Amino acid sequence: MSKQKFKWGAVAINFFSDDVYSELYANYPSFNTTGAPSNVRVQYSMRDWSRFGGDQDMAPIWYVLASNVPDFFSNVVHFFKDEIEINKDAGYSYKDLADPANYGIRGIDTDKLFLYDVQPGINTPVTTGLASSVRGIHLDNPLELFALLVYFKDDSDPQGGDLEFWHCQNNESLVRRGKADYSGDFERIGKLAYEKNVAALFYNTDKSFHAVTERRPGEYNRNLLNIILEVNPVLCNETFKLPENSFFTRLKYKILSYAKVF
Repeated sequence: MSKQKFKWGAVAINFFSDDVYSELYANYPSFNTTGAPSNVRVQYSMRDWSRFGGDQDMAPIWYVLASNVPDFFSNVVHFFKDEIEINKDAGYSYKDLADPANYGIRGIDTDKLFLYDVQPGINTPVTTGLASSVRGIHLDNPLELFALLVYFKDDSDPQGGDLEFWHCQNNESLVRRGKADYSGDFERIGKLAYEKNVAALFYNTDKSFHAVTERRPGEYNRNLLNIILEVNPVLCNETFKLPENSFFTRLKYKILSYAKVF
């Protein structure tokens, strides 16, 4: 695995071995996009897997992958030890994160410090006649500690839907203005092309801004596997605080309410 590290994450080419990737791709869950809005996110969480039944049941390879997630995250946390230890009021320590016994499944387990989820999903095809981005520059949910994205691109899919990493020049200015157009405040520091078997891992902080580039109209889904690790909000504090009444605070609740649809 070749890897390029940046301030709050890393990108990887050929993340899975060829045989594992091929089996995951061959058994990627299907999504009914008939009548779906253009270029929106749809995904299955682990708590949904057992509900499929019949032809929609998840293949065994997905359960094998999920069973390895606690060991994966507990081993990669040492890359971010300094950043984790800065957060003294979080209610957990680096040592806690390094112990896979503290991990449970999001939406199922309630007594673990950290909750993970394996979410195969798609961005629906762009059908509006105009190129569009599924997400502009944004931060993830503050409950999230780590996110691992792996792409499963169809070989015939045209270019577009790349992941961009951004540095905010002035957080206070950004929050105070609360605008949706941030081009003057941000500098792009990296980009990961939407290709098969490429991955991005990042530690979620108030500096972990990222976005997705535009996709042109077409018939293809943008296939992405999202593996996340969150703090249990009952037992721990959020990884960072969004300012009250800020654009991001309002956006967070909008995103969380929208996510309940899936």
